[in-house]
Amino acid sequence: MSARAQADERCLRGVAAAPGIALGPAHVLDGRPLPIARARLDEADVPRELSRLRVALDAAASELESLAATTPHEAAVALRPMLDAYLAMHRDPLLVAGCERAIRDERKGAEWAVRDTVDALCAQLSAVRDPYLRERAADVAHVGDRIVRALLGRGGTSPVVPAGSVIVAHDLGAAEAVALLRAQVAGLVLELGSPTSHTAILARTLQVPVVVGVADAVRRVPQGARVVVDALRGEVRVDPDEAATRGADERARRYGHFRGRLRAHRDAGCATRDGLTIALGANVEQAAEAAHAVREGAAGVALFRTEYLYLGHAEPPDEDAQARLYAEAARALGPQPLVIRTFDLGADKLAVASEPLRAANPALGLRGLRLALTRPDLFRTQLRAILRAAVEGDVRLMFPMVAGVADLRAARSLVERAVHELAADGLPHRRVPVGAMIEVPSAALMADALARECDFFSVGTNDLVQYALAVDRGDPRLAALARAHDPAVLRLLDATARAAAARGVPLAMCGDMAGDPRTLPLAIGLGYTALGMPLPQIPLARAVIAALDADEVRAIAREALGLATAEDVEALVVARLGPSLHAIWEEQGLEN
Repeated sequence: MSARAQADERCLRGVAAAPGIALGPAHVLDGRPLPIARARLDEADVPRELSRLRVALDAAASELESLAATTPHEAAVALRPMLDAYLAMHRDPLLVAGCERAIRDERKGAEWAVRDTVDALCAQLSAVRDPYLRERAADVAHVGDRIVRALLGRGGTSPVVPAGSVIVAHDLGAAEAVALLRAQVAGLVLELGSPTSHTAILARTLQVPVVVGVADAVRRVPQGARVVVDALRGEVRVDPDEAATRGADERARRYGHFRGRLRAHRDAGCATRDGLTIALGANVEQAAEAAHAVREGAAGVALFRTEYLYLGHAEPPDEDAQARLYAEAARALGPQPLVIRTFDLGADKLAVASEPLRAANPALGLRGLRLALTRPDLFRTQLRAILRAAVEGDVRLMFPMVAGVADLRAARSLVERAVHELAADGLPHRRVPVGAMIEVPSAALMADALARECDFFSVGTNDLVQYALAVDRGDPRLAALARAHDPAVLRLLDATARAAAARGVPLAMCGDMAGDPRTLPLAIGLGYTALGMPLPQIPLARAVIAALDADEVRAIAREALGLATAEDVEALVVARLGPSLHAIWEEQGLEN
């Protein structure tokens, strides 16, 4: 093998999911599914297998509760919302009934019934194009694996891993990850997963570097080999030479100081060098995450997702259950705002219980607000729950995928109807500000008319990029083309900002552009002073903003609007902001 081929084999590429740099010996885990029997049952054996299933479900759930009870506080705060989701899956009627049906009607043993039922649910969720929601399929798979282990008497066992090791595995569930991260491992390398996985979220909370999506890592990393996990550049180096090791040590030291500075200023206000205040809100999906956002100095919740209430469940929560959930988040935030997005489902993001509304092009089919208006039963329940929760705090209501004035008016009329119904029912409630997400070009082009009909705007840049550039953001082959700094996207953002300013409508942005240290300056330059992002990105965004001059980024944004290509915009940003942001970009592995 040539020297170059050997070097390529020693440098594995993936995706940085939890930032940092770690060095340590590899501890490779065998993540293959446990073998199970696939023999048909005699009818007399069915009651026994149903009983085994119920016992295993209870045992697997009890293990999760025990794990949370023995987890250090900081990790437990991050684990709780994930644990709640895992526990709900153990008791979900769709999963339980599917397993029982497979045992009773198909005469499958309990292990076989669980494996097949979980595989079917995972297949449905894996068809979702949204990467965040697609990760929930992995959660279901991990829950199924825990139930099978309980059935086989293998539950509650975690591998013994020496402190300081780098874990290399096919994939890890959140519960397994907590058990390993408590062992003070240095880093994680996974073949599957993404930055939105529960394991990645936990690792970021515990400051453990993680690189995911490393193809064939279990085979390519020898047991005990020295490994550098560069979770800034998305690289894994196997048996690095002395120079590479020294370089990694130095970068790890610098990044440790950098991260310490970020956390030291988490309670400070967020403003540019010349005093322009920027509100940094968190994008979350659980009430416990809202409480964590307050502790981390976030300016409230800019986006509270609700899709997980509907995906993968036989029935969504009723009105009372939803009202309790939203109220808990509102109370956790105190006076800070809670912006609840009504369910953003449709086509490839359908609730399992709903009819299969398939379309030749799901992204252009029934989704978001368009779908909600065709399901007034689900929509009305959620609206009533949100209005009831509003008595507990500063709750705001936001509609996803607003295409124009007509659908916004239709949705607002349902809000008014819900207000009158709650008053007639004698239930405590409160009117709330109603906002529109600007995610499709038609909404951006009609922003002046929409501004007369709603109380605030929030621009969802991920979908706006997809629709403006005709790029499927779920297709990895096109990922490099989905650029928020493309001049076409910038012009839509500018039109929206101008319309909002003309009517005095508060303007926010939630999406990848808001948390990216390369595109964040352009957002501020275009007039977006309220930004929503995943909670772990807030300290970095605060550091970027503190290095900016508001007048300078406004001038850069104006110049960018006149450029022809995304490459031209990128060159402009690098040339003008490189001197002030180079150190931050370098620490994030973006120096090139």
